[in-house]
Amino acid sequence: MARDEENPLACLRVFATRPVCVAESEKCASPAAHTTSSLGPRHSSLINASGFTLLELVVVIIIISILGLFALDRFWSLRVAAERAAVQQVVGNIRSALGLEVARYALENRLAELPRLDGSNPMPLLAQTPRSYLGELSPDPATLAEGSWYFDPTTKTLNYRVTYRENFSSPTDESAWIRWRITLIYRDRNHNQRFDPGLDAISGLDLVRLAH
Repeated sequence: MARDEENPLACLRVFATRPVCVAESEKCASPAAHTTSSLGPRHSSLINASGFTLLELVVVIIIISILGLFALDRFWSLRVAAERAAVQQVVGNIRSALGLEVARYALENRLAELPRLDGSNPMPLLAQTPRSYLGELSPDPATLAEGSWYFDPTTKTLNYRVTYRENFSSPTDESAWIRWRITLIYRDRNHNQRFDPGLDAISGLDLVRLAH
């Protein structure tokens, strides 16, 4: 003890190696350790958080892109199916109306007059025609809007301009038309491929789709 008191430099060395505490409740730490503990973990956590956010954004973008492709394909398929169903409904209504017309002629004993309906316009037989029905005309097909119905008295055909080519059997046809004609159904007894009044037996009427 006497030697320490006599050597003041030794006391200074001992004092410098001890950490300085501001308060009793504060833990003592060296400056180097304090810097590492305060900056190191915080900087690492920021890097991890930033990386996780970027990865999450990429995953979300991929999922949204895949769902968008499926949604667009499904939406397009629904539009095509809706047009096909609408056309089939009109054709079915016309065929039902033709059946009722044949029944009326039969009840009135007028079946011999059915041939005059061959090639006629079937739309007047409907209680309500389609909204896009334009009437009887012989137009330039390029001037008509897609989804239009009309009866051509020149060709004696009912025509529909297709909106979506997926509903059309011949996508190479630029006009994209579907055509039908009221046809007399009869029994060709002499096999001459034409109706002979008084010889061939009449069976009824049908709306026949024509080949392009």
